[in-house]
Amino acid sequence: MWTVSRNVDASADAVWHILTDLDAWPKWGPTVAGAELDGSGFEVGATGRVWTPVGVPLPFVISELDPGRTWAWTVAGVPATRH
Repeated sequence: MWTVSRNVDASADAVWHILTDLDAWPKWGPTVAGAELDGSGFEVGATGRVWTPVGVPLPFVISELDPGRTWAWTVAGVPATRH
């Protein structure tokens, strides 16, 4: 598995908020033009859609979650990134 890490001048809570705020995803994710959840909770099993830069919506599912530490997802049925 590939791993990329970054050091940032921000609290862990601030980073977690950005990583789980779907409105912020296009700001840090170059392959994301937009995203929305079907429900209100960012939790394992939550579903939604993520839009690619060319406007194609893809379904996603939150597949792993350790609140405040990490989360992972599948996009269009394919395991994607872990944050």
